[in-house]
This record gives sequence, structure tokens and C-alpha cells, in this order.
Amino acid sequence: MSGCITSLRVSVRAISLGSLLCPRAERHSTALLERNQLPKPARWQQRRHATLQTATSRRAASPSSIALAGGVELNQYAEKRMPYRVPLASQHKGNVDNKVSSRALGQEIRYLKDPMKLADHIRYTLRDGNLVKAVALARMASKDAQCIVSWNHIIDFQMTQGRVNAALKTYNEMKKRGQIPDSYTYLLLFRGLASRAHYPQALEKALTIYHSMSSARSPVRPSIIHTNAVLKVCARANNMDALWGIAAKLPELGIGAPNNLTWTTILNAVQKSATMDSESLKTLEEQSRRKATAVLEGRRMWDDIVGRWRKGNLWIDEELVCAMGRLLLIGEKQEDWDDVLSLVEQTMAVPRVIPRRGDPTPRAGSVSHLENQNGEHPESDGGDLQSGGEFRMLRVQGPDSDGNKAPSLTYTTPGQNTLSLVLQACMKMRMKKPANDYWKMFTDATRYHVQPDLDNFHTFMRILRFSRSSGEILELLRTDMPGAKVKPTTMTFWIAMSTCIRDKNNPNVLDSADQILDLMQNELEDPDVRTLRLYLDLAFVTDKGQNIVNTLRRLGPSVVNMRSLLAYGFSSTGKHLDSATKDELLNLLRKMVGCYDRLLNTEVPRETYLSYMRERSKLAAFVTRYGGTDKSKLQKAPQEDEVDGSNEDPGQVPLSTDRKEAGSQKRD
Repeated sequence: MSGCITSLRVSVRAISLGSLLCPRAERHSTALLERNQLPKPARWQQRRHATLQTATSRRAASPSSIALAGGVELNQYAEKRMPYRVPLASQHKGNVDNKVSSRALGQEIRYLKDPMKLADHIRYTLRDGNLVKAVALARMASKDAQCIVSWNHIIDFQMTQGRVNAALKTYNEMKKRGQIPDSYTYLLLFRGLASRAHYPQALEKALTIYHSMSSARSPVRPSIIHTNAVLKVCARANNMDALWGIAAKLPELGIGAPNNLTWTTILNAVQKSATMDSESLKTLEEQSRRKATAVLEGRRMWDDIVGRWRKGNLWIDEELVCAMGRLLLIGEKQEDWDDVLSLVEQTMAVPRVIPRRGDPTPRAGSVSHLENQNGEHPESDGGDLQSGGEFRMLRVQGPDSDGNKAPSLTYTTPGQNTLSLVLQACMKMRMKKPANDYWKMFTDATRYHVQPDLDNFHTFMRILRFSRSSGEILELLRTDMPGAKVKPTTMTFWIAMSTCIRDKNNPNVLDSADQILDLMQNELEDPDVRTLRLYLDLAFVTDKGQNIVNTLRRLGPSVVNMRSLLAYGFSSTGKHLDSATKDELLNLLRKMVGCYDRLLNTEVPRETYLSYMRERSKLAAFVTRYGGTDKSKLQKAPQEDEVDGSNEDPGQVPLSTDRKEAGSQKRD
């Protein structure tokens, strides 16, 4: 056999050398390969020796290859005739049916008698992507021992990869091989089905497995953890009937009673269902009615939650409170938004900074609402639910007739989610002063010491925007965000500059805009084009020619970068140019052309007029070159009544580009 391979190598070298000398030799080499000069498969099977049989899987996975002319390799031919060879992770591509060397796996199983070591080895094998080997090891180990954790790793890996059918098949195979699923096995299945709720049969499979756990022959009884996982599948599949069917069977007390995560999942499902159903409705009245029904359902559930909390049967956390608060925010009444502040006061002991809406005896500062004098929790009917009675401040009851003390209320600690909830409620009610007071209260290091994140800053900046507080936003960017170690983004500076647009009547607004522009150039690698457009519009609404000149001068370095980005397709920081960014850059340059047109139509000295004309001609030629030859796209800057400071981009109007006519009018 070795002599045959040696002669084959000599032939191959001769063929390769001949192919380099003449084309005829190349055709001759192809003919030799077609006549099957390679050893026959039967001889390979007959000439196996002990060295190949005892070879390790690692050596079998990387045999030496002999390069043949025309791109043929001997190891590729041998792989088709070696069923005992362990395939590489890049070759099997997750196919469990590939053949794996049972002898090599047997050598590994000898040293993996401990189920924990076997599970760790399978987890490392799955981390390398070798699913075939992991399944083969689990199958071989299942003959002699219980290796449930190993099968759990395989199911979790398949669910993570999005292979729902394969994971369910592995679960059934696991049971057929005598491996009894444990509680974690079912939890992995439910969690994977929840992450793949778009799968057509995800909910059906989850309900089937969950109900099978309640049968008499099931070794694992469903706990509240499994129930919460199934409820999450129902919520993500937007099937409220299945969700209410499972929730209705939960006991009032005991191990299977609903906990804080159960109520959080249900409240989030009600909010999601109401929002999605409202989008499918045609009329606004139907949408409002659907949202009001969802809010009323949430109020009734919260009344039950507070009753359990008072008795010590339920622990309330921030996630549950914020789930109820988000449900109230989808309402369209002022009472729903105001009850968010009462909800935070009830569960976190955060005092209200404004009186309760409709309170007959309002007080300045904090307003607390206690129960009746007997300390009893008032029973709430539909009308009381509408008035927000379930969000009143609670008071701990005294001892009863037997001397038993009532359980004390444990308030939850507010965090970033709570701060965002309160700020959104204040933004819906368009109250700037209460939002500022809550911001100081939550971020105070001596009180709640909440470290705001980027979303909290954006929400607070939007509140400052509708109140036209450009100076406070500048202070927020310059002091508060660096103190909180939050890095601003392009959206941060766009909100800040749009605030300056709304605060256009402030005589110091241009100074604030200049400082915001300086902060953006220092923080961002590439300036935001939308922010630069707003900065350019701000100079026009002030209706002063010198402001326009200063703005164009400030945008000079940015224009150089924009022209390079348009010319070469990427910036100095490596940012590539896409179609959306290109359109924004061209629109900004067109507006700058409109700025020069407006300056040329004013009374300026002749020397200045000529310099403006040159700069205008350069920009117009550059826009025409990279943005097309349609001169109607050149735009004037918007007038004062065209800039509203809203979330929409400022309007654009066509611009006439007859420079000769403009020049003659100026000289006249």
C-alpha cells in the first residue's frame, strides 16, 4: 500500500510539472484522473491496520492531504470511505445524523464517568459548535448512567440557535433513552419557546408540555416558575385567552400562588395586547375604548395586588410597579397619568410634589392620602377604580383583638426605571416644575441616589424642550451628564438643538447653541448632520445677517469634512457613506447655498459680496456634482414661521438660482 501511494505521488508530481510545460500534458493528467488511478475503496477497507483503528479523534479529524492536479485532494477522497472519522465542527453544520467514531468516543467516555464532568465536557463541545459529537456523547453515556444535565445543555444550545423542532426532538429522544427530565429541562423548553414566539406552533407546544406536567405520571409537578415561563410564551404570542386560562387555575395561597413576576407578566401582556389591538382598529373611538378597558383591567388587578401585599402574601418590586405604571400611561385621561405619581408614592414612599388631581383639600409640596380612621382597606367598586382609590397611600394597621400585629409593609426602592416612569407621566401632563423636582429628588445623593442613564436624560431633555429651557439643557449637558458618566449621542445633541429652536425668542439662545455645537464636536467623532441643520435654521429665525455670517463661519470645518465624505465615500474616522447620510449632507449644503443667497440679497459691501459669491458658487457646484443637476433642489432657509421646533424636520422651499439677476439687483 505504501508503495502504491509513493508511485502515486511521483505520478502526480510529473503530471503537475507536465501541465506547466504544455496544455497537452494538462489534458493527459485529467485523463489519468478520470481512469481512476486512485486506490479502489475496497482496497482501502482491506488494508486497514491497527494504527488507523486506534487513532484518536483529533488525528482522524486532520489527516495529511496530498494535493493533486486540478484541485483534487486525497483526504477528500478518503473521507468518503472512512465512516469512523470524527467530522470537524465546520463540516457537520449542526447535523445530528453525521457519523461519529464510536471507538474514539468510547475512549472519551472512559474518563467521563462523573455526570458533572460529562456535562462540562459536553458544554465545552457545544461552545465549539460541535453538536454532532455532543449528541453522540450523550447517547453513549445514557446507556449506563443518568446524564440529564448533559441533555439539558443540548436542548438549551438548540433553542439558542433557533432550532425549535430539533430541541423538541431531543427532548423526546431524551425520554425514550430513559433520561427523566427534571424541572430545569421544562424551564429551558419554555424559555426557548418564549424567545421564539413567532414560531407557528410555539404556543401549542408550550401548552402541551405544561399540561403534561400536571398528569399523574409526570415526575415533575409544575411550579410557579414554570407557570411564569408559560405565561411569557402566551404574552409574546399575544394570546390572551390562553393566558387567562392558565392564570385562572392558580391557587390563592401556597407554593403555586402568583408572585410578583406573575403579575408583572400579566400586566405587560395586557398593555401589549391593548396597544397591538388598538393599532388594528380603524376609528379613534374604538382605539380609545380598547385602551380604557385595558387600564380598567389593570386597576382591578392592582386592587388585588395591594390586598395581597397588605397581608404579606406578595412582595412588590420595582419591575411590578413600573409595569402597572406603563399600563396607566397608555390611557388617554389626565387621571390615569396623575395616578402614576400616586402609584409611586404608595409602593415606594416617594412623596408627591404636586397635589392629587381632584383633591378637595390640596396642600403644597407632598400630598399623602391615608385610609379611613379604622385603618381598613376600602373596598373599591368600578367607580372607585375610576377615581384612583386603589392607589391611595396605605397605613400600617395596629394589632387586632387577639394581639397579633399586622405585617409591616416593605416599600421597594426606586431606580432608573421608576425615574423614567415619573418623567414620562410629567411629560404627558406637560408639567415642567414637578419633573424638575422629581429629578432633583431622585438624583439627590442624600435621598434616593438614582444614577440616571441615557434614556432618563433624553426624557428629561424632552420635558425641557417643550418648556423652552435651552439654558437648563446646556447645563445638563455640561455638568450633569459628565457627573453621571453618561456619554451623549447624536440624539442627545439633536434634542438640545431643537430646544434652542423653540427658544428662538431668547436673546442668549445663540450663545447656548454655540456651546452645544462645541460640546458635540468634542464628544462625537463625526458631527450629526441633523443637528447642524437645526443650528443653521436657528440663525435664520433670529433675522440678523451677522448671525448668519457667524453660523456659516462656524460650519466651515464641518463643511470640509462633509465634502470629503461625499467625495471619497468615508470620513477620517472610517465611517462609510450610506444613501440616507448622503441625502442629509446634500440637504445641509443646499441650505447653506440658500444662506448665501439671502446674504447676497441684503446690503453688503462689494468686497464681501464677491467673497460670498465665490463661496456660494463652490457649494452650488459641489452639490450639482454629487447631488444631480436639478437646480430646483437648491433651497432657501426656512423663514421664522416655518420653524416650529417640533420633532419633524424644518420645511424646505425651492430656491431660484439666477445669480446674475441677484447680482444686478444688488449693484442697482
